[in-house]
Amino acid sequence: MTSLDCNQNMSNWIKHRRDDGQAADGESLVSLRRNAIAFNAHFIRANNLTDSTRASVYVDVEQRKLGFAF
Repeated sequence: MTSLDCNQNMSNWIKHRRDDGQAADGESLVSLRRNAIAFNAHFIRANNLTDSTRASVYVDVEQRKLGFAF
């Protein structure tokens, strides 16, 4: 089945909505991952960072804090 066939037959489909997914409640989130730091879309919009392509990370080891400059 091609994507065109699929799109033409969408009237028979039922959209599934996850109950345990992340709520779209407008909460800014920063995720620390093994190889990356991620900012969710709300964080980007709320802080007017849509044109930012890079971030600098600052570390305060004694106070165990991270800081970001965009």
